[in-house]
Amino acid sequence: MQAMPQTDLEPNGLGRLVPISLLRAPEHLQLLWQKARFEDLPGRRRLSQADEHHALIYVVSGQVVLHSAAGAQCMVGAGTERACAALFSHPGDIAIAAGPARIVRIDRELVEILLAKERSNASQVSEVDLSLQEGQLVADIYSAHLARQLRIPALPEVALRVRDAVQRDDTGVGDVVTIVRTDPVIAGRLMQAANSAMYGGLEQAGTLLEAITRLGLGATRNLILALVLRQLFRARAPLIADFARSAYQHSAQVAAVASALAAAHPGCSADEALLAGLVHDIGAIPVLCYADDLSALAASRPAVLRAIEKLRGPIGALVLSDWGFERRFVHVAEHADDWWRDAAPEIDLCDLVIAAQLHLAGQNGRSMAPKLADTPAGRKLGAGEDGLPAAVLNEAAVAIAASRELLLA
Repeated sequence: MQAMPQTDLEPNGLGRLVPISLLRAPEHLQLLWQKARFEDLPGRRRLSQADEHHALIYVVSGQVVLHSAAGAQCMVGAGTERACAALFSHPGDIAIAAGPARIVRIDRELVEILLAKERSNASQVSEVDLSLQEGQLVADIYSAHLARQLRIPALPEVALRVRDAVQRDDTGVGDVVTIVRTDPVIAGRLMQAANSAMYGGLEQAGTLLEAITRLGLGATRNLILALVLRQLFRARAPLIADFARSAYQHSAQVAAVASALAAAHPGCSADEALLAGLVHDIGAIPVLCYADDLSALAASRPAVLRAIEKLRGPIGALVLSDWGFERRFVHVAEHADDWWRDAAPEIDLCDLVIAAQLHLAGQNGRSMAPKLADTPAGRKLGAGEDGLPAAVLNEAAVAIAASRELLLA
């Protein structure tokens, strides 16, 4: 093993890797680069999470086949969105080099120390407006997050298998039908969706094959994920359960609006925008689970709200990274509340989710949120002083109503 052989990865390139992307200080990225260890793998070389739990491993050259503990497998190739996430995310995962490949190992503990340091420095300014109880809850949950002690839910097998199948170029409708048939509840819900006002044709879809053909693979994946998320956004304590329901309803509404906005702008994918809206607040789930285990917090609504507000971004990025989502969706979870983000001239998924949130905030009279027209996302989407263009809203109204009906039914 060499310390730093010739590779396409550069020091600044570490900033696109999750969770290293949460670091902001250039000197911290430089330190990680200095400590990085590269290894050239021969074909068929086997790596396991059990042996590598102390490190974050990324593929920087070649390809490896990742075999998850749940039985799914996917190809992780250098330069792809998946390669921006750490190779291993669950106990029992193994990876086998598909041919000559190169990996980089980053010390997990060092990353956590640097994240904690940046969080501590930022808290001197950003946490002064928290009460003692709110600040303590935020600190406790963030510490649990850094120590990987938060309960991060696993995607149910059917959702994981469908998502992985849809990502492959050689997947057909029949392959997805075979997977979905293993879950009668999800199969029934897809039949219902295919015959809804949004997707229904002149004739009823009578079989699961007809239903998924009508929906399309992208919409099928998104609807399954919506069903799964609805189950995950649940809690035992009444107050926490109320938060969870509200969080899912917000995600569903944002997803519906973001999808409609994408449909109105060439080059944007309505299916991807819907998925981005559904998962943009996924970081709230581990926070809610943590709060749900603390019965003393049942009467502390402000503490839970502030913890969600401050932590859903970094925790959401971790959840989606663990779930193997592509980098652009991880980025949405991380930056969905950064109203002033201006990453590129063209519209991206994060712009659509930010615009959807601000549009809904304007409808609900949330005075703390900026006007959509004042933000980079709003300007890209043509928002004026009164919000989104009337033509866009009128064209999108039916699609928004239909999407909300599907996601909230």
